[in-house]
Amino acid sequence: MQGQSFTRQELYDLVWSESVLSLSRKYNISDVGLRKICIKNNIPLPKAGHWPRVKFGKKSPRAPLPSDYVENSNITLVERDKRKDKESPDAFNLLKKEIEDNLNSKLIVPDRLINPDALVIAARDRLTGKSHHDSVALNITVARESIGRALRFFDTLIKALRARGHDVKEGKAAASAIIAGEDFNLKLSEQTRKEIVNGDQIVQRPTGILFLSSYRNWRDGKLPLEKQLSKIIAQFELTAKERNHERIEREKMWAKERAKEKRHKQFKLQREVQLIEFKRTIERSQRWHTAENLRRYIDAIEQRGVLLKNPIFQEITGWITWARGKADWYDPFIESDDKLFRKVNREVLLIDREGYWADNDEDNDESEGEELD
Repeated sequence: MQGQSFTRQELYDLVWSESVLSLSRKYNISDVGLRKICIKNNIPLPKAGHWPRVKFGKKSPRAPLPSDYVENSNITLVERDKRKDKESPDAFNLLKKEIEDNLNSKLIVPDRLINPDALVIAARDRLTGKSHHDSVALNITVARESIGRALRFFDTLIKALRARGHDVKEGKAAASAIIAGEDFNLKLSEQTRKEIVNGDQIVQRPTGILFLSSYRNWRDGKLPLEKQLSKIIAQFELTAKERNHERIEREKMWAKERAKEKRHKQFKLQREVQLIEFKRTIERSQRWHTAENLRRYIDAIEQRGVLLKNPIFQEITGWITWARGKADWYDPFIESDDKLFRKVNREVLLIDREGYWADNDEDNDESEGEELD
């Protein structure tokens, strides 16, 4: 089937026009695969909660499309062939046959409840008025005449699922089938039709047609629901398998993204640390060159025996000793101690403000007592 090409901008518009899951049903690609294409092309995707907000008319702005990306080629998506959208007929029929052979009589819905499951008992008591507990262990919405049939169907379905190694548990709103770790809500309803009575009053009349709702619907048709149990269970298992695969792929993708983000953070941290060290190295090298130049200058002064007028030094030898001491204090390889300069920052040659005010009387007394010449 011929594919449809999208530019990066067009794909960005597409994924912000409808959900990735919806698009994965339209095109021959999984939602995980479509997300990977968007990430590869630096196309931002709507965050969780975006589409529910849009649905209820709330504002949920688009994330802008980054412009600092060089687009190399168009992106091609192939429309999904709906006739091939399901698991191959052979795989489905083989699984359905396996379930029928495995469960055999457990797929037969009896004419009356026999040792009903606890969930079914709770639903029966609620539906028949024996219990006024608000719990909706099983979500059943049928007319009184269909209660018995609904309970028998649910009881058989629950027992068949458990015989296959699955489970059915009560949830907050309704019971769910737990198949291969995947959660499927279960709801059994009866179709109604509108009728007008007394000329203008509209009432809903039950039709006796039942349908089971989960991620899809199964309803009475050519075969009643009771005869569709092997098909229902097979479709649950195949869908759980597909969801498992997609979840694993999604987890792999997010794991790669987390690893990529971790590497990016480590790279940034390493760059920052090395930049700090590089600046420090440059500063120390400059200090070393300055200290070396200072020593050559001192040597030149000593050789000439000449010192510019300086009131704090009476002899050239005193100045030379003092200057060489300061050069050793400044030299990054030596950094000798100097009481007067202990609060001086060697990099900028300024007195630290905190250090300046922190000078105590004892330090001042010692400094005042030193002879400079």
